[in-house]
Amino acid sequence: MAAEIAPLRYSLLPSEVERYQSAGRDAEEAVRSVALTVSRGQSENQVAQALMAAAQERGLWVVVCLVAADERIALYRHPLPTDRRIERIAMLVLGAERHGLYVSLSRLVSFGPLSGELKARHLAVCRVDAAFNHGTVGGRTWGDVFREGMAAYAREGLPDEWKLHHQGGPAGYQPREFKVTPAETRRVVENQPAAWNPSITGTKCEDTMLVQTGGNVFLTAARDWPMLCVEAGGKEYLRPDILIR
Repeated sequence: MAAEIAPLRYSLLPSEVERYQSAGRDAEEAVRSVALTVSRGQSENQVAQALMAAAQERGLWVVVCLVAADERIALYRHPLPTDRRIERIAMLVLGAERHGLYVSLSRLVSFGPLSGELKARHLAVCRVDAAFNHGTVGGRTWGDVFREGMAAYAREGLPDEWKLHHQGGPAGYQPREFKVTPAETRRVVENQPAAWNPSITGTKCEDTMLVQTGGNVFLTAARDWPMLCVEAGGKEYLRPDILIR
């Protein structure tokens, strides 16, 4: 009966929203604390251990912990950590649960200035992410939202990048209640969480947000972090830039 029961939990109650907001803040803090202390020469496995410890110290149960260094960021969209040591750049990805609610976020850290190409790619993926999140409005089908994301990729001159990894979808009591495709007919509902995770080879943008009538709210919004201001649908969005250490 899972398919019948699942829609009953899509729209969160006020008490659930409070728990989700708290989990989102703590997950962001866990990732940020590691991003600010990670160093050149550490292995992906060492960073993953620190990330899991930081999350568990805050009462979060880790369900996804991904770390990639340097060329592995471009090679793998879902990078399981290895003994590869960081030289220039690292990507940290956390999926964590508390009180049954799941949050997801990704951040990148660079040791030294970014190349012009990586700057451009990260700005592009932030614009794509803003398009996904802006389009996630109560009453719309998830397929409609997905096609807006596809159009955003095309505007960046990268129409096939979305095919290289799933783009995310509704979250809540699952890391993703289902992964959205262009053909999805189920509809977005008020107070429903979502976690989009668009990626462009070499970079990524991901946060967990909540659908609200007055404007969607990022539950894992970056704090004390460099941000990029991008536009989607005539509205400005602040999305996490790559932290330069």
